[in-house]
Amino acid sequence: MSKSGAADARLRGRATRTPGALSLTHARALRVLTQSGPLSIRELDTALADYDAAALDSAAEVLRRLSGIYDRL
Repeated sequence: MSKSGAADARLRGRATRTPGALSLTHARALRVLTQSGPLSIRELDTALADYDAAALDSAAEVLRRLSGIYDRL
């Protein structure tokens, strides 16, 4: 198991035992932000420029639902 895989496993176990712990999804998002740093508004705009608003809204809804599912695990 890779270092990040082991960390994910520890976080998953901790999240199931500790009320209020980060979900695996939130922990991964924080890890990515830590590794790459925050995006500026311009960088975010450039990264999402090829997507239309409806596609982004749909993707955001899917991510919200997945986050809710992971939070219940």
